[in-house]
Amino acid sequence: MHRHGFATICLVAFLFCTAAALAQDDQVEQHYSAVAVATTGISGGRSTTLDILIKGQTSDQEVARLVDLLQQKGQDALVDALSDKNLGTIGAAGTVGVHLVVVRIHPTETGKTVRLITIRDMPFFERFFGGRSTNYPFAMAELKVDEQGKGEGTMVVGTKFKVNDAGVLIIETYNEQTLRLLNVRRLD
Repeated sequence: MHRHGFATICLVAFLFCTAAALAQDDQVEQHYSAVAVATTGISGGRSTTLDILIKGQTSDQEVARLVDLLQQKGQDALVDALSDKNLGTIGAAGTVGVHLVVVRIHPTETGKTVRLITIRDMPFFERFFGGRSTNYPFAMAELKVDEQGKGEGTMVVGTKFKVNDAGVLIIETYNEQTLRLLNVRRLD
C-alpha cells in the first residue's frame, strides 16, 4: 500500500475544492479521448486509447454527503452509495467501460480541470480469490484541458479512501502505477 502525493492532493481537491463552486459548462455532456500510458511496473510503456463520456456532475452538497458517509460508515458504505451512480463512462476505446460515479469540473485560468472517480471493474478471479487488491475498489483520473479541450492528465487505478482520527481524508493506492493521460482532446 502506498500513499501518493498526487492521489492525496487529487482527492482533497475532488472533495473540498470550493473555488468557483461547480463549473457550469455550456454543455453538461462532454466527450473526451486520451491515450493512457503506463509509466512503471510490468505494463511500463504500454498504451491504450481511452474514451471518456461525461453525462453529469457531482454537486457540492452530494460531495459533502459522501465525505460524511465515508467518515461515519466507512468505504464499503461509500461503494454501496456510489454503485448506482452513472455520470458517464470511461474505458478503452471500443468497449463499454465503467460508470463514472463522481465528476467534478473546475475552471482554471487556461481552461478547466476535470476530476473523475469510478468503481473499478474487478475481474472474476480477483474477486473470487479475494486478494488484498479487492480492498482498493476505486480508480481516479484528472484531466487538465485548455479552452479548446486539449491537454493531458493522470490516472491512478486501485485506490481506497478513508478518514483518519483527525478528520483528514486519506487516499491509499494499491501500487505505485500511475497512468499518464496524453493527447487528451474533447470530441464534441
